Amino acid sequence: MIWLVVGQALNYLGITDNKLFEYGGWRRDSTLAPNGNSGSYSTKVETLFVNQSFTYNGYPGKGIYTAVYYQSGSNIIEDTVYEVADTLRRLYIIGKNTSGGPYKVDIKAVVTPFSINNSWRLGLSGPYVGDFDGDNSTQYYDTLWWFADTAKVLSYENVTVPAGTFSAYKMWVRLKGRIWSSVIKTNAGNLGFDPYSDSLLRDYYIWWVPNLGYVKDSLFSYVQWNGPFSTKIISKSWEVSSLQNHTTSIAERNSIISNGLINFKDNVILYDVSGKVLFKGKGLVKLNKGVYFVRNKQKLTKIIVR
Repeated sequence: MIWLVVGQALNYLGITDNKLFEYGGWRRDSTLAPNGNSGSYSTKVETLFVNQSFTYNGYPGKGIYTAVYYQSGSNIIEDTVYEVADTLRRLYIIGKNTSGGPYKVDIKAVVTPFSINNSWRLGLSGPYVGDFDGDNSTQYYDTLWWFADTAKVLSYENVTVPAGTFSAYKMWVRLKGRIWSSVIKTNAGNLGFDPYSDSLLRDYYIWWVPNLGYVKDSLFSYVQWNGPFSTKIISKSWEVSSLQNHTTSIAERNSIISNGLINFKDNVILYDVSGKVLFKGKGLVKLNKGVYFVRNKQKLTKIIVR
């Protein structure tokens, strides 16, 4: 029976083979603490590439390779999503497990088709034990709990991004919880702070166009620790991405180049299989064996160098 509903959620959400999205955006962080405040701002480039199809637990699934390049570094994740009739489920990455690999929790990510005021629970709870504050500590592991995990479709509205103006559904995901942090334990223990957070909040807004994908998102995170004598540590971050370019179809050309050289006579953008930009412009480029994507105007061509 499952094969009767193949594509019901994945196709509706625009999660299709060889889909390549390019986003631009920024991230802002700030920390308020008794021993000094800090903050940072970084622009970012993000590429999202649907690069795998498979069966997961008996259901149709897709692999999504996402690479985010900040001024201060990069972050690469590989998402697993799969559909159960009208529902998109996701192996949600919340941090690292105690072995250092990605900590993934199976959640109910999106219910399709979108309907204003429709809401659902993701299925997050806890306790989860691993590295969730990003300090890579193996001396102390963090513990994370989620007490609220609601998703809701808020409205249907026009949104303008560099790729154009789209009619999109605005979806909101709110997470509330608490974390025991090894960063607070290690770095602020001498100040008398309890490494248990007083509050942890994540507000995530997504503007999604059916049959295309999401064109914009905004994530705000807030965490607060209460210390003695009414002192506090507050960490906040805000991150925004907007769609720059996208392709929904890829032409394929097998290029067998013995010396690894290819001459681009027109202005192109060359990507590796992860979506990272390797070259822009015209001219001769030497490529190693592998799979590449070349954008020329609005056409994207897949090139295999053997």
